[in-house]
Amino acid sequence: MTPAVNAAFSAFSERRLDPTAMPLHRHPAISDLLGDTDPVKAFLYRQISSVAEPPPQTVPAQLASTSVSQRSNEFQLPVLVVGGSHDPIFPPAALRTVAEALPSARFVEIPKTGHSPYFSAPREWNRALLEFLESVP
Repeated sequence: MTPAVNAAFSAFSERRLDPTAMPLHRHPAISDLLGDTDPVKAFLYRQISSVAEPPPQTVPAQLASTSVSQRSNEFQLPVLVVGGSHDPIFPPAALRTVAEALPSARFVEIPKTGHSPYFSAPREWNRALLEFLESVP
């Protein structure tokens, strides 16, 4: 990861938002836009996320210990970095730094989505993924 990603994740983690204390159509990871435009889908996201345990408090330190190295310019495998325009955990500006650090990476921002654009905007997610896959020799 990059320093920008680490900083963004640490800032989000420090907020320690409790989804159970939020309205039923809200979740800390998704954009409020989803709750406003599709409260049923936002509620489903909340229900699905409630099945798993929250990540341990050690995750920010573990994330910080994995970094894009000085040798990342040797990494030639095509990489697609996808982010939601309103992602509170990994904002687009932070994710762009990952794509910029890898010579064969590209960044795609899915508009009007939060942390899980594959869930809130599956058509746009699939389009971005298919375009990427079609571009890989």
